Amino acid sequence: MQFNHKILNLAKNIDRWGNMLLQCEQFGIEPNRFNCYEGGERGYNRSIFEAITTASGNILILEDDCVFEPNARAIFDRAIKELPEDYDIMYLGGNIRRRCDPYTANLNRVYDVWTTHAVLFSQKCIEFIRWNYDPAVHIIFDEWLRLNVQPLNHCYIVKPMIAYQADGWSDIRQTQVTYALRESSKYLV
Repeated sequence: MQFNHKILNLAKNIDRWGNMLLQCEQFGIEPNRFNCYEGGERGYNRSIFEAITTASGNILILEDDCVFEPNARAIFDRAIKELPEDYDIMYLGGNIRRRCDPYTANLNRVYDVWTTHAVLFSQKCIEFIRWNYDPAVHIIFDEWLRLNVQPLNHCYIVKPMIAYQADGWSDIRQTQVTYALRESSKYLV
C-alpha cells in the first residue's frame, strides 16, 4: 500500500523535531514536517484537519512526540498487508479504553481509542473528515474520531502497538502529561 506522511510540529518545538528526525530514520521514512498552528486545542484541530485534508491518497499522520518501538517497521509492514481494502483508520498505537476485537495476527478492530500521535487514514476517511469535521467548532479531533468514526467505520490498531506518545509538556493542554499508553495494550487480544 502506498501512503504519504506528515509530521505535525510547532515551529518553536525544535527539540521535538530533532527527535522526529531520529524516529523517521528508525522507521524508514523521510521527514516531512507540517507546520502547526499555535492555540491549544483549536490550533491542534486546525493543524490536523489541514494536514489530513490537504493530502492525496492514504496519509500517515505523526505527532512530534511519537516514539516508535525498535521493530516498528516490520510489524507495520505486516499489518498493512492485513488491512482490508475498505479500512478507514489504522492506529499505530493509542489509548485503548475497552477491549478490542481480534481481526488478524497484527490487527485488532477498535471502537474506543484516543490519541492521534501515529495514525494512517484512508482516502475514504479523509473525505468523511473533510465533509463532517469543523475544526473551529467541534470537540478535540481524537475524541471526535472516537465518537463519530470508530463506531461506524472500519478502524483498526496495530497489534502489538508500535508507536507511543512521549510523556512531557502538552502544547494542547498547556501542562505536563503522562499518557500511559502501554498500560492500555492489555485490551489487545
